[in-house]
Amino acid sequence: MAAAPGRTASGALLPPARSGDHCAGAPDLALGWIVETTRRVRGHIQRQAVRVLELYGSAVVLLVLFLSDSLSGLVLWLALPRGVGDYNQMINNTGRTFVGLQRNVWFDLFDCVAVTITVIVLVHLITNWSPDISTRLGG
Repeated sequence: MAAAPGRTASGALLPPARSGDHCAGAPDLALGWIVETTRRVRGHIQRQAVRVLELYGSAVVLLVLFLSDSLSGLVLWLALPRGVGDYNQMINNTGRTFVGLQRNVWFDLFDCVAVTITVIVLVHLITNWSPDISTRLGG
């Protein structure tokens, strides 16, 4: 004998079916949604982490370059001032030194770091420029 609709083979009542109830596909749908949502959230977090690393990384690099440029400028100004007799001694490698480097080496270091700072700032401005910035600056 076949079971009546809404009853089991023993005659017990089954719970009523809800609209939109897809018993067979429900676990797959939930698992697919969880996997897709997890993938999207992970991608968003990774993009944000890269952006934060770019911003703070460039700030740290600029800080280190600024400090090294300031140090070399102070060395050139206070420890190894320019003088008439220093040129001949510098050519003969007998000139004044600071931390084992002569004035011309400190000067080259100062110039290279200053150019590097300028390039990084220009690249930063070019890559991060937006119309919103130009309207705030009055341009």
